[in-house]
Amino acid sequence: MPRYRVFKVGTEPPGWAPAGKKRVGSTLVANPKRKKRSTRPAPEAIWDQRDDSIASAEAGREWTDQFYQGKSIMDLSGVGCGFYTMGSPWVPSQHPSPKETRLELMTGTDGDRGGSIKLYGPRHYWGSGECSDACFLVPAAHIEQVIVLPQHPTLTKNKQYHQVIIVPTAATGISTIKRKYPQIISFSWPDKKVDKRLEGKIGEAADPKEDTYLSVFKRAGNDQLAHYKKSVMDLTGEEQQGFLYCNATLSHTTETSDEKVLTPGHIYFLDTGLLFLSDSTRVYLPLMSMSKVLSVIMRDIARARSSNKESEPVCLNIYMRVGEPFFESKASDENGSSSGGPQAKPTTLLLGFTDIPLDRVEEVEQFMEKRGVKFRKCEQRFYDFDKNQPLGGFDDRRT
Repeated sequence: MPRYRVFKVGTEPPGWAPAGKKRVGSTLVANPKRKKRSTRPAPEAIWDQRDDSIASAEAGREWTDQFYQGKSIMDLSGVGCGFYTMGSPWVPSQHPSPKETRLELMTGTDGDRGGSIKLYGPRHYWGSGECSDACFLVPAAHIEQVIVLPQHPTLTKNKQYHQVIIVPTAATGISTIKRKYPQIISFSWPDKKVDKRLEGKIGEAADPKEDTYLSVFKRAGNDQLAHYKKSVMDLTGEEQQGFLYCNATLSHTTETSDEKVLTPGHIYFLDTGLLFLSDSTRVYLPLMSMSKVLSVIMRDIARARSSNKESEPVCLNIYMRVGEPFFESKASDENGSSSGGPQAKPTTLLLGFTDIPLDRVEEVEQFMEKRGVKFRKCEQRFYDFDKNQPLGGFDDRRT
């Protein structure tokens, strides 16, 4: 079994070329015929639209309450209280706060089943007072996955950071595409030794000679997640194996339009599922949420015709049906399916991860096989790469 290669984020895989260019040998050359990609529009900048109106206040509360997963704050009584285990300084952030955030981890008042992560920012969102920062309460019970990745260079020029991804349970599958809230949390975390700016019981007890910001975050995070048999997934080390990273484009339609939305970004193949990240879109697909997976090698028939040669493979596209695990389970419970009641109708969407470099085909397919993902190997022999248009259907792949 081959070992899966781990790439330092920012070091592009061999053979990869950005949109609008192609690679000839070791040289990048212009490819002006390549169809320009549209991108998913950025979410509404609610932090820039805050005013004194009632509508603005209601929109702000909906935004800051997005991680309650439909519950009232009264149902979460005590979750934000208890012992203060870790607090951080302000760090760069992508979502929900668009520029910076500050963390507080609380134990809650319900023993191991309580606890939460508080995310502060933007500063002075609600006014100019001392307690006017926006505050997002994320109950530990509502966290599906916590992942620490190497910092991607598009997020900050400072390399002394890791990237932390927190996936709410209600933000798995296609839910972050289909629904406004909740969205996946993303912020940067210092890659350095601890200092006095770390607060809380665990933060203040850290050893300045041995501990780092990351080791303290993992210790505090694992303490929060232990009751739910979860832990922080650390993928920052050079020695880490078992995940694959490459560039890809997320392709999907919407419920109101058949027009494809194309979002360039990068994809992580993890032991627990697929994670796609871009400037505007974050998607986490648990393995159980994927079905009818096609692994398609795209062959460029248009170039072959112009050169009187056989069509050559140009990239790998992966297509799959993806559902909404949290909302399907919730609807099923509400309909009484466990007691023989009517089943909730599944909500699915066809997603594509396209433009995956050809030298990743074997690794990607072996990765899915190892994790029990059933897929069909196909090829599309009639494809126009320059215009990014299919010219026919899929066939079983020739060996």
